[in-house]
Amino acid sequence: FLIFAPCLNYKSESFRWICVAYALIISLMLGKAVANLIIEPIGVNVLIAMGSFLFFFSDLMLVLNWFVGKWKWTANACMGTYYPALCILAFSMYFKAFGIDI
Repeated sequence: FLIFAPCLNYKSESFRWICVAYALIISLMLGKAVANLIIEPIGVNVLIAMGSFLFFFSDLMLVLNWFVGKWKWTANACMGTYYPALCILAFSMYFKAFGIDI
């Protein structure tokens, strides 16, 4: 996200900082998921890392679609990764809550 930040068209300067803060938060989420997978490589952590990556990628496509808007495929890529990400994250929470090892 921060790589694309100079080419993005924001409506206001405050919105730019909100987007940067959100990008940092979601990047930390993905980093934590990958770190947990490296520390403890179990099935649930694989699901969490996969879901986090798909969610991160979905939001990156959303940013490109909203603020750059040059490519038509970004809207499809956004939604095509958003719903699988949510399903994978929901299943990982279910497996973790009930102690199901996959």
